[in-house]
Amino acid sequence: MTDKFSLLADIAADWWWEMDAELRFTFLSERFVEIFGLPPSVAVGRLCTEVVPADFDDPMWRAHLDDLAQRRPYRDFEVTLTDASGTARPIKMSGAPRFAADGTFQGYVGVGHDLTELRHQQKNLESILENIEQGVVLLDDDFRIAAYNHRLVEWLEITDRDLHGLPYEQFIRDLVERGEFANEDKNAAFTSRMGRVPWRQRFVKERRRKDGRIMSITFNPLPTGGGVMTYSDVTEARNREAELARSEENFRHRFRKLPLPQWVYSIETLRFLEVNDAALAKYGYTQEEFLAMTIKDIRPPEEVAKLMHWLAPERIGNFHDIEWHHRCKDGRLLDVEVYVRDVDFNGERARIALIIDNTARRQAERQTERIIETSQDLIHVNDSYGKFVRVSPSTTAVLGYSPEELLGRVANEFIHPEDIETVRGAMRSARQGHGGHRFRCRYYHKDGRLVSMLWSGVWSERDRHYYFIGRDMTDYDRTEEQLRLSQRMEAIGQLTGGVAHDFNNILTVILANVEALDEDEGLAPSLRKRVGSITAATERAAALTRQLLAYSRKQTLRPQRTDVNELVAATAKLLGRTLGAAIEIEPVLARDLWNAEIDAAQLESALVNLAINARDAMPDGGRLLIETANRSLDAAYVAKNPDAAAGDYVMLAVTDSGTGMTPEVVARAVEPFFTTKDVGKGTGLGLSMVYGFIKQSNGHLSIYSEPGAGTSIKLFLPRAAAKRQAAEAAPRRAPVPGGSERILVAEDNDDVREGVVAQLQRLGYDVTEAPDGSAALAKLEAASQPYDLLLTDVIMPGPMNGKALADEAARRWPGTKIVFMSGYTENTIIHEGRLDSGVLLLNKPFARRDLAAIVRRALDGAEAAP
Repeated sequence: MTDKFSLLADIAADWWWEMDAELRFTFLSERFVEIFGLPPSVAVGRLCTEVVPADFDDPMWRAHLDDLAQRRPYRDFEVTLTDASGTARPIKMSGAPRFAADGTFQGYVGVGHDLTELRHQQKNLESILENIEQGVVLLDDDFRIAAYNHRLVEWLEITDRDLHGLPYEQFIRDLVERGEFANEDKNAAFTSRMGRVPWRQRFVKERRRKDGRIMSITFNPLPTGGGVMTYSDVTEARNREAELARSEENFRHRFRKLPLPQWVYSIETLRFLEVNDAALAKYGYTQEEFLAMTIKDIRPPEEVAKLMHWLAPERIGNFHDIEWHHRCKDGRLLDVEVYVRDVDFNGERARIALIIDNTARRQAERQTERIIETSQDLIHVNDSYGKFVRVSPSTTAVLGYSPEELLGRVANEFIHPEDIETVRGAMRSARQGHGGHRFRCRYYHKDGRLVSMLWSGVWSERDRHYYFIGRDMTDYDRTEEQLRLSQRMEAIGQLTGGVAHDFNNILTVILANVEALDEDEGLAPSLRKRVGSITAATERAAALTRQLLAYSRKQTLRPQRTDVNELVAATAKLLGRTLGAAIEIEPVLARDLWNAEIDAAQLESALVNLAINARDAMPDGGRLLIETANRSLDAAYVAKNPDAAAGDYVMLAVTDSGTGMTPEVVARAVEPFFTTKDVGKGTGLGLSMVYGFIKQSNGHLSIYSEPGAGTSIKLFLPRAAAKRQAAEAAPRRAPVPGGSERILVAEDNDDVREGVVAQLQRLGYDVTEAPDGSAALAKLEAASQPYDLLLTDVIMPGPMNGKALADEAARRWPGTKIVFMSGYTENTIIHEGRLDSGVLLLNKPFARRDLAAIVRRALDGAEAAP
């Protein structure tokens, strides 16, 4: 080692080294000692793979060892070396082989470079890149992307790939294909951008993106190769520059570009010295108007004294912020936050003020406050431990507590123990970011009762609070239960209606045969008495089925304009004898009562039923109050009683002073066969029949009862429409004789059909029978001449029911009279409880005299009763 080489090695920034032919270090410069704090002896005399342990599995190491074995020069081989402090330091080494004059290999000489500081700089660079508002791309010597920041990804909307190592050419080509340069020809856009960067030319270019934003792209080549490209969104800056006047002073330039209101005022006179455009736009004054005013002029008069107190020299320092109200030219008041700093403005002591408009935020806070103060739902804010920190006033109406009574207390104190775990689960879910889902729990009211609540809540990590909104579900649950009851009653009605239909067919057969026996003159007196008993039992069974049909809303109604007061007055006279002297009947009838659209006979029956129930509830006597009134049910009432409809009604109330009913009994009171009477003293169909009749009449029934206080049942009858002529009562006709006309009977029940045919034949008619609608139509078509009358059941199996058969017969044989018979009609000829106009219907079961009367009436051309 020559003196010159030693001198050069000692003053170099990197360390120099030498190895012999065996690849053992023979020399390390003093710079090695300075950097690593290690003496040269740690390496001199040792193999290079001993100083820096080799990793033979590393491809880079294998390539390096191959260079050494082949005596090739190598460059920038990176390894890690531990210094005296135990710190692993990245280094890179470059070396060249030395050969003697005769070509003998003598070893290597080279230089080592400590990369520690470079790595720190690279990390700092990455940190700087991520905190730069511009999008930045760092290109290496080969013009591949070495680094970039998230701002670039956001602006260029590149979220589907990693750009590290991507050639710049491919980067530009991808942007072209994605339509980034939509306003340019693709080839021209690609060529213009590739024509600058590879030639290491600095350039600054602005372009407008397809979304309208203006982006400034700057490329700065680096002396060592590669370069830095920055993407800056200059949209706002360019827009402001178009509006700002040029200024020679850099301060004024920055001052006017600021998007926030800003001004400078004199400390001595408080007069405005300069105002930026944002302040002009915000406050509505012109530049000249501003400069003619002082800072006192933009304050409300009541705050001027406060301003002067704050401006006292002993109270204001170099920098302060405070909240004020500022007044705009149009009189609007702004909630503002003001930051001030003392400055020198053209040689005058002044203050520059930065204004932040908090009006929208304050308005939002006030609106939130008003929402909390006026909300009918509960709004609770709880800390992370469940303590109340904010409670809406609605808590008093819902839970009986004032907000002050809850603040500082834990929510679990008021929650039913069985629901606490549900609430905790909801709170855990909210903290995991799954807020907003609903959950139920029960709170204790101040009076001790439970209130069912539906909650929705979120967790705010920022202020570490839970925010809950709770709704009292008491009315909702009550309405839902009423709806379930209504649906259950509808299902029971369908069942009872079907049972009544089949039972009516059976009773029709029994009644027909009993009447045939009774007509036998040779019947023994003892047997005739028994036949009479069977007839009476059959009629009672028929009455029972009528009650079932009334409940299931399948009975035939003939609603008409009815004076309810007149009906109540007449019925009350009869009830006096029926109920006995121990019951005091008191009618309270409203004046100017509306007429009701109702079947008067069925309403009278319903009133008698209710009166008898009331009597049974007053075994020791009492008072029966019968009231009438005009009532209008509104949407609020309907919301709580979903089986009701809004509108005008005639209310008929029956109230007793009897034993009353528990809530559980009231809930089941209208169910068929439900009764609290002793066995044999009631069928349980009386009130259910009234309920079915009222619902079929498009009315509404409500029950209120308290044990020991009595019961009040209110019937809401639909108000009659425009006044029309009341139908005159048809006089009772004398028994109608039979006839000899031809009659076709269509009935699917064999026993019923056989009985009806026999009765008609005994009346002298020429009768033909058919088991269903299709067979009856075939009989009609095959007849040599039209039948005089078609007597058909309404509900029959097969493709053609009674109504379809009747329609076809009326169309093809208009001279054939038609009479329907049915246990119930399933709305085939009855709609909304009303019999279709002109239809003759014989309700099952029926006696022979009823059959004879309606057949004769049809054949004689009489109209159906209204």
